[in-house]
Amino acid sequence: MRITLVIGCLCLGGAERQIAFMADYWAAKGWKVTLVTYIEGDNYYNVSTKVCQVSAYVSASGSGLLTRTYQAWRRLVAIRQAISASHPQVVLSFLAQPNVRVLIATIGLKIPIIVCERNDPYFEQTRPSFRLLRCWLYARANFVVTQTEAALDYFPSYIRARSCIIPNPVPKPVDASPRKSGANRIGKIVMAMGRLADQKGFDLLLEAFALVAQQHQEWSLYIWGEGEQRSALETLAAHLNVSPSLSSRYEKGAS
Repeated sequence: MRITLVIGCLCLGGAERQIAFMADYWAAKGWKVTLVTYIEGDNYYNVSTKVCQVSAYVSASGSGLLTRTYQAWRRLVAIRQAISASHPQVVLSFLAQPNVRVLIATIGLKIPIIVCERNDPYFEQTRPSFRLLRCWLYARANFVVTQTEAALDYFPSYIRARSCIIPNPVPKPVDASPRKSGANRIGKIVMAMGRLADQKGFDLLLEAFALVAQQHQEWSLYIWGEGEQRSALETLAAHLNVSPSLSSRYEKGAS
């Protein structure tokens, strides 16, 4: 099997982590895996040496409309060339902007395209013109993948007709043995990690935890992350009485 994966970059992020994991998984199965990126920068996630990494980066200079249009066209050409050179049987792209670029860049190539929405489209800060373009282009994708039914419901019926819902894979922990009592016991913990933004739904997590916290005081809630919603979430936690007295914590950590 020959599969080509496309994403902007392998910077720190959930979609980037998942595409790196999937590339390694398929490469370990003996597939020919090509990973195409087009944004310059160091990789936060490393992939197996069995994965062929290709950069379609195009240097940018100037800010005029004609210059930006020319650079956008050059980027599409670079993505098209990288995909064509990998001779894939299928192309899989992640995130809205890479999806749109891939669908434009592959016009006429007759290669099956699967596009994956990795964010909640209701909370994405995109222009109306981009949202219309995305829906128009998604119609030519062979498949559209979302992580939840709610995200899929955002799209019109002609897109939902060729779509499916696939949650994130969860790798098995290296040490999957159950926790023992005594010194190794860490208690019952619900832990969430991510950027503290509306899109991530931590407010829903706090509200859900508050419903059960009083009846299950042995459970603790840890939220690790940073973002513009920190103050609002802390206020909500106080309003819901989700406090250390209920064996819960709201902590600052890495995003």
